[in-house]
Amino acid sequence: LTQRRLKQCSPIAMLPLLSLAAFDTASNAQLLQVDGSGTTNPSKYFWKIMETMEARLLKDVRLTYRAVGSSTGQREFTQQTSLDFTAGLTDFAAGDIPMDSSRYSNLTTAGRSMVHVPFCLGAIGVFHSVPAGEVGDATGLKLSPCVLAKIMKGEITTWDHQDIKAENPNLNVPAGTTIEVGHRTEGSSSTTGFTGYLDSKCPASWSLGSGSKVSWPTSSGFTPVQGSGGMASFIAGTPYAIGYLDAGHGHQQDFQEVNLKNEANTWLNSKDALMATDANGNNGVAAAGKAAADAAPFPAATADWSSVNLYGKAGTNTWPIVLVSYLYLHKDWSSFSAEKAAVLKAFVDFVLGSEGQGMLSDFSFVVVPAAMNTWQSVWDNTITKPTGFVPLTFESNTAKWVGQGANVVSSKRNSYSLWKLGDLESSISSMKERLDSMQTHLDGYGIVPLHGSGTTNTKNWFAKAMKLMEERARVPLFLTYRAVGSGTGQKEFVGNAASSYKSYSNFGAGDIPMSSTHFQTMASQSPPESMVHIPLALGAIGVFHSVPTSEIQGSLKLDACLLAKIFSGQVETWDHADIKAQNPNLNVPAGQPIQVFHRRLGSSSTGGTTGYLLKKCPDHWSLGAG
Repeated sequence: LTQRRLKQCSPIAMLPLLSLAAFDTASNAQLLQVDGSGTTNPSKYFWKIMETMEARLLKDVRLTYRAVGSSTGQREFTQQTSLDFTAGLTDFAAGDIPMDSSRYSNLTTAGRSMVHVPFCLGAIGVFHSVPAGEVGDATGLKLSPCVLAKIMKGEITTWDHQDIKAENPNLNVPAGTTIEVGHRTEGSSSTTGFTGYLDSKCPASWSLGSGSKVSWPTSSGFTPVQGSGGMASFIAGTPYAIGYLDAGHGHQQDFQEVNLKNEANTWLNSKDALMATDANGNNGVAAAGKAAADAAPFPAATADWSSVNLYGKAGTNTWPIVLVSYLYLHKDWSSFSAEKAAVLKAFVDFVLGSEGQGMLSDFSFVVVPAAMNTWQSVWDNTITKPTGFVPLTFESNTAKWVGQGANVVSSKRNSYSLWKLGDLESSISSMKERLDSMQTHLDGYGIVPLHGSGTTNTKNWFAKAMKLMEERARVPLFLTYRAVGSGTGQKEFVGNAASSYKSYSNFGAGDIPMSSTHFQTMASQSPPESMVHIPLALGAIGVFHSVPTSEIQGSLKLDACLLAKIFSGQVETWDHADIKAQNPNLNVPAGQPIQVFHRRLGSSSTGGTTGYLLKKCPDHWSLGAG
């Protein structure tokens, strides 16, 4: 229709023409479906790429990935039913471990062949839900391989076990708190990496072997979970839990992570390793890949890769449990239609290309070293293509006419859901940056608490000093002092069995030195606790009374021995002959009882008074000092 003719058409007349054109295009479309299954670790990464490709293609394409674990992915790729290796159920699979040697052997015996295509590196971390305030160390919980092995096999069952306390002296958990252990049920690459680490680093304490499945304890305190999502839910929903998980899931959930020891005896967690950079510019995960590539060439694409791993590689900040994630692909694609093969190849191209590799860091994965990124060579020299194969191409910069072709994956196409998701991710990222900035501000300028307890004698002085400090400080302060007596202050400073002899206060104060018993209690801890005495003032302890001034006719005098008799109950009335002898003008009612008040809890005032009486009149003072 010409422009002039179109102007004469009503909207109603145009609708059938537009509908017919759209219908004609759709009627010629053929659904192309590519299906995969395997490891849960990169599942979100795959789903994002798959949805992106579906939005960017003119073709009617559906790509699916079933996150079921590496071992199940291997089974569904190699077998159509149990032990039937004549065919598989999926077009590709993925795992964070190489194909199991027995499955590889059965596959080749059945006349089939496969290739391993490494596409990323990832870290397996150990995460927990012990409250941060109870960990007691800003760097986090530390567990050596042997202690971790004892926990994961049920030999250590409580968080206050002496072996854990030895590595975490500031850990302050309720006595006897049970360790809730989560472990994967189905075959899992995470289990392979984790048990391989324990088996290699502490074989004397780890007796469960290594592999994608081991026989975990079934006792109380052990919970089987399915998939990385199941482990994440377990840790998030279970107090005092511990479990192993790919770093991506753990970091996205903001879980607390256990510090492990690497080959250089460096304590670090996987986030530390990912942020570190060595002399070659590699982080602690990439360094493991480079070390492996430098040590020996990787097997041929169609060979058995079952002995390949990246555990325990050297390097100051190298993470000890690094997994290689693989795509498992058929060597022979001749049974695929040319169009389906093109879609599958484009998917692998996306994953191994610059855009796909660039997305890995969003999921806490690391790009494969150049020596391991062999996909192009595998495609050119190993894969058998179907007849009539025409590859899909990618449009990143606008290519007029060409970009509208049926075989082009165009970045200029998108879907509203993907756009909105990106917009939300950007907003959330911006919000998180602001929250992190606020947290940093609070850490630097937030309310700083300082709490003490002890002698009542200095309470008013401390109260005034604390108030002045709060008013004069730029940083908001919250200072408190609990006047409970020197003895109680010492007890709260030393702690007790319930606190694992960790102090209940930031400082204590007393008018007497720390008792030898309390001092020895601190010194006997493992590791020993130490303290310092800081003299801050001198003060006098006096003896006061409420006898009316008119009845004294001067000042009351009581020498040490007379005072000892009064406080020990030997002299009970104010008109006693011994008191009258030292105070001849005293004129009190006959038989007036002396009302003696004494401190009940441990007190420096009591210590000073009783010490004075014992020293000056031991013959009449038999109650001791303290």
